[in-house]
Amino acid sequence: CRLGDLHAEALPALLPVLLERMRNEMTRIAAVKTFALLAAAKVDAQLASPLAGTGGSVLQAVVGELANFLRKSDKPLRQAALSALDTIVTCHAAALAPADYDGVLEQMPPLLSDADLHVAHLALGVARSLVLQAADATVPKLAPAIVPRTLSLLQSPLLQGYALKSAFDFLAALVAHGAKPLDFSSLTKRILALADSDGTAASRHSLGVLSQAIAACATEAKAPLRASTVDAFVKQLSAPSESPHKRVLALICLGEIGAKNDLSAHKGLLPAVMAAFDVNEEEYKAAASYALGHVAAGNLSFYLPHLLKEVEAGKHEYLMLSALNELAKSGGASLAAVVPQLLPTLFTFAERDEEGVRNVV
Repeated sequence: CRLGDLHAEALPALLPVLLERMRNEMTRIAAVKTFALLAAAKVDAQLASPLAGTGGSVLQAVVGELANFLRKSDKPLRQAALSALDTIVTCHAAALAPADYDGVLEQMPPLLSDADLHVAHLALGVARSLVLQAADATVPKLAPAIVPRTLSLLQSPLLQGYALKSAFDFLAALVAHGAKPLDFSSLTKRILALADSDGTAASRHSLGVLSQAIAACATEAKAPLRASTVDAFVKQLSAPSESPHKRVLALICLGEIGAKNDLSAHKGLLPAVMAAFDVNEEEYKAAASYALGHVAAGNLSFYLPHLLKEVEAGKHEYLMLSALNELAKSGGASLAAVVPQLLPTLFTFAERDEEGVRNVV
């Protein structure tokens, strides 16, 4: 489609026709995709031009129709409508009034479920774009329904892939905006509460998702808030009053935050994590191994020499090799610079008799 390249004088007559095609069941999906292309066009497609008899613009009428499509059971139509809304909000938020978002926000909560993760991913993308482009008009209205549904989605054992990433991106956008009651402190408190919301310990999958959500929020938070959060988790590790479940969550959260941020300035972090290896609980030691590897990925030059020294010491060699494995998974492109340091140790342990050790290597 090259409608965005038409001469300007042809557009005023064309846009109302396209709008009518959105109201026809046979042509509405094609019309929705066409408006999405027009919204993304680099030339002015005159979408903000007045629409006769409505008192609003063509773009406002299109958004109203797209909001109605979110209620339909037609899956391809909902997907096309969400994609178009994301493009319109991203490119033309300034041409919309606060009232134009109300219909969209009203229809979005039911879409945030694990019944259709692709639709949930698209809906969360729209929610993120609303926060980034029209925060003042939309963020106060996200708190009653959309944020609770997003947090509930985090507890689903089915959540994965693009939907999972979109949930993290949405929460990070809220933290970056920083408006109460959806600021960093409030959101992280609510996320951590999900770990035992029903009175029972969460599964390892759930803990992993929640810790990644905490890390996404912490990465977007201001440095002092992130530092105080890390210090609070470190303090939990040495608090005898904390349950083992919460200390496991603290370790995993430290690992996820450390993989995205340099935590070498926190002097008490490394001793607290290393002390966890001496606790007589396998789940706790496994979480410590996970945390150590991910934290090390955030500053290889600071943590890698210590990790290699612990591997060679042999006290917790399997767990330390597992930490190296986690480092390799999350270290990214920066690993290339430390490969010469890693290979001699890995080759040494690759020749060990213990099958478990060789498998980790």
